[in-house]
Amino acid sequence: MKQRLWSKHVGRTLASRMLASRKKIVAGQFAGPCLLHLPRTIKILDLPENEKICPKTGALLKKIGQEVSEQLDIKPAELSVIQTIRYKYACDCYVCKDGHDTPTMKTAPHELLPAPKSMAAPGLLAYIAVSKYADALPLARQETIFKRYGITLVRATMASWMILLGELVTPLMNQIREEMVKRGVILADETRYSAHQN
Repeated sequence: MKQRLWSKHVGRTLASRMLASRKKIVAGQFAGPCLLHLPRTIKILDLPENEKICPKTGALLKKIGQEVSEQLDIKPAELSVIQTIRYKYACDCYVCKDGHDTPTMKTAPHELLPAPKSMAAPGLLAYIAVSKYADALPLARQETIFKRYGITLVRATMASWMILLGELVTPLMNQIREEMVKRGVILADETRYSAHQN
């Protein structure tokens, strides 16, 4: 009998704690110092002018304070197009105009890009790589996500980009490996083990 009462008491205690924790989360207890670095969008809610009057005497109400609440918001990924314009120059001197020699023409050089012959900007490549390798989001799912934005980006294309990125970071990976093998210890098993066995 005592064991049953104790079990019911423990169950009620756990349930009450879970409910209290849930209420804190719903109430917005996540808002704290960890959000201070985020930009703020200020929304001001004010009374209409006809309600800023005392109903008893008709006197104007004075602002005595304010109540501030915060909600965490997120913007979905925003896609944009970077249009690069390279200016071309030509000489119109008499030598170039007469055709006696090859006319002088110059064009602004290309900027250094990880995939110069593709439509992928560095930001897009980084987004796909982080989503795939850090967030475990397969390219097939990313293809579906891009379709929601009206962009046809097949997984085969993204896979070729990931191969290209792998080739670009290979020298850095090799250098990191060379530095690691110079160390006395690379990895350690931190599993706790009691040295005093009964």
